[in-house]
Amino acid sequence: MLAAGAFAVSVGAWPVAALASLGAPAFAQAPPPGQSAPPGQDSSETEPRAEQRERAGWRRPGTVRVATDNDAYLFWRKPWERTDHEYTSGARGTVEYAGPSDVLPLARWRRTCGEPRPCVSHSFSLGQELYTGEPPPAPGVEPAAHPSYRTNAAWLYVEAAERDSTGRDAREVSVRVGVVGPPALGEPMQQFFHVIGPKYPLPVDWSRQLPFEPGVVVTVARRRIVARTGDPDAGGGRATGSGAGAALSVYGNASLGTILTGASGGLTALGVFPIADAAHGARWPRVAVSVEATAYGVLRDEFLDGTLFRSSPRVAKRPLYNEGRLAVELWWSRLRLGYRVAQTGPRYRLQDAPLTWGTLVAEWRPR
Repeated sequence: MLAAGAFAVSVGAWPVAALASLGAPAFAQAPPPGQSAPPGQDSSETEPRAEQRERAGWRRPGTVRVATDNDAYLFWRKPWERTDHEYTSGARGTVEYAGPSDVLPLARWRRTCGEPRPCVSHSFSLGQELYTGEPPPAPGVEPAAHPSYRTNAAWLYVEAAERDSTGRDAREVSVRVGVVGPPALGEPMQQFFHVIGPKYPLPVDWSRQLPFEPGVVVTVARRRIVARTGDPDAGGGRATGSGAGAALSVYGNASLGTILTGASGGLTALGVFPIADAAHGARWPRVAVSVEATAYGVLRDEFLDGTLFRSSPRVAKRPLYNEGRLAVELWWSRLRLGYRVAQTGPRYRLQDAPLTWGTLVAEWRPR
C-alpha cells in the first residue's frame, strides 16, 4: 500500500513539475511602502508582483490537476496478482486557466454565456501512456508465432485544449502532439517505478516495442446535463457549495489522428452527499459518487494497428467495445481527491478477458 502511494505521488506529479519547469518571468523585489526605487533601477521593477505578472502576460492557473492510472491500484487484489498487461500505466498533469487561449485559440465557435463566471477556459497537459503485452507462452517461442502477444508501446504527449461551458452544456476541442517508441520513455519509466514496489510483477521485456513515430490526435467533445436536482453545483462538478444533489448527463466525442481515429458516447450519473448537515456550510467536505457507461467505435488505434508510417507488429482489433467506470471523490473547498475504477471490454480479437485498472486524481484550485 505504501509503495502504491509513493508510486501515485511520483507518477502523478512529474507532468505538472515538467509544465512548471517552463518557468515564469523573474521580478525584482518591490521596496517597502513609502520608499522610492533605488538609483539606477527602473520604477517598473518595483511594481507589486501581481501587477508585474499581469504586464508580462503571466497568469495564475485556476486549476492544477494530476491523475495517474495503474492496474496496481486494484487494492482488493494482492500485489503480486495485479497484472502488468494491456493498458498498464498512465500519468497526466494539467494546468487550467480562465479565458480563451492565446497560444492555440481552438474554440472559435464559443458563445457568450450569461453567467458571472467565465464560460471559456483553456488548459495545457503533459502525459504518458504505457501498453504492454503478455509474454510468449513458453521459452523459445517467438512472439510473432503467438498472435495474442501485443507489442509494447509508450506514448508521450503534450496537449492544448479549450472549452466553452455553462451550467448544463460543455464543449471542448483539444490537440495532442507527441511521440511513440523509445523516445516516449516507456521502459525507463516502468523500470524506475517497479523499484518502488518490488513485490509487484517484474517489468516486461521492452526489446520489442513500437518503433519511433510522431503522432497527433484532434478531439472534439461535448457533454450536456439532461436532468439535475438539488444543489446545482452537483451538475457542474465543482467543489463548491454545501448541499446534496444529483445529475444525469450525456456525452460524446470524435477523434481524428494518427494515434486514434474513432468516436464514443455514453451516460454519467452523479450524486453528491454532504458529510455534515447544511448548517456547517462549505467548511465540511462532500462526497461525490458517479457511474459512467461508454460505448466506443474505433477505426484506428496505433497501439493495436501498429505505426502508420513504418512497418510494425499488429493485432486484429475489435472495432466496437464498451467501458464502465465507478468513481468516489471527496470535495472540500478548493481541493478534490478521487479514486476511480474502470473496466474495458476486450479490444482485440484474442484478448480473452476485460481489462480493469484504477485511477488516483488530485485537483487544487488556487483561487
